[in-house]
Amino acid sequence: MTHASGIRRPIQIQEFIIAIRESSSGELQEIRKEINNAVSHLERSNRRLAAYVAKLKGEEVSNRRELDADGNFSDDDIDEKDLHIFQESLSENEKVLSNYNERLQALDQEEQHRASSPSNTQSTASAKSSRAPISNAGGVDSDNTVVDAKGSNSIYL
Repeated sequence: MTHASGIRRPIQIQEFIIAIRESSSGELQEIRKEINNAVSHLERSNRRLAAYVAKLKGEEVSNRRELDADGNFSDDDIDEKDLHIFQESLSENEKVLSNYNERLQALDQEEQHRASSPSNTQSTASAKSSRAPISNAGGVDSDNTVVDAKGSNSIYL
């Protein structure tokens, strides 16, 4: 049996924007740290995939660090049949990186909003009321009062 609290799904950007409004500054820093860590790992993976794709296509490999000293793959199991998989993985990783960049921009905007507030000590509730509302057409439960068996009420990047 699966409980609703154990189900996690990626949060949509509009839900993310609403959720971070209700987060403390410390929580914002932790979220930023998690996103930056994920971005770093994806970028490193993409560099390796790009080197493999270039090598498989017979192109010059600009980042030879991803290959061994002789310019070969560091993993002997990689061959031309993997080209499509590597290209597809690169494409998917780029989409994920784009989503992470949107989240980083949202964090930047939230921090700028907080820094520009008349009083940095104002409550989150009054800070939220001073902003233009975001449509809740997607059914976002920003108060976490509704448990959805198909989604999570926590921020999942």
